[in-house]
Amino acid sequence: PPPAPPPSTPSSAASDVYKRQRLALLASARDRLSARIWMRRGLVSQLLIGTAASVSLFAFGPRLVPFVFGADFVPSIELVRIMAWSPLFIAVSSFLGFCVLLPFRLDTRWLAGVAGGAFAGVVGALFFIPLYGATGMAISAVLAEGAVAVIFAGSLLRRSSAVIPGLNRDH
Repeated sequence: PPPAPPPSTPSSAASDVYKRQRLALLASARDRLSARIWMRRGLVSQLLIGTAASVSLFAFGPRLVPFVFGADFVPSIELVRIMAWSPLFIAVSSFLGFCVLLPFRLDTRWLAGVAGGAFAGVVGALFFIPLYGATGMAISAVLAEGAVAVIFAGSLLRRSSAVIPGLNRDH
């Protein structure tokens, strides 16, 4: 006989898959209130985590850069402070993309958000790099991340009740 499979232990990957499918399961079971609460709590937690990371990088970046990389990297503090806002946008877009759009098989909306972010990054780079150099690229990168988050949120807000049953407040 084949060897017995190892005992199942909770893993971060299994937990992540569960979290991703949680909203889809609640909405498909027509547990509209729970679906709405889960989505709101998840988004708020990601906003808090992203904001904490961004504010921390912005506030402590001037002390961390010389400590971690040395005095030669002090001129990069400006870039760190600009890029500090990326964790906020990444936290929001990751939650909306991986925990909401993809479990509902809204791959085309997810792809549109990613493509829109890439487009914003390229256009931003073409515009800002000639004007501001490395600072312009940092601005462009943050704008690209922000564009993904805004496109994901916009695609859900436009037709939330049609996309995710139960998220409309009227029901």
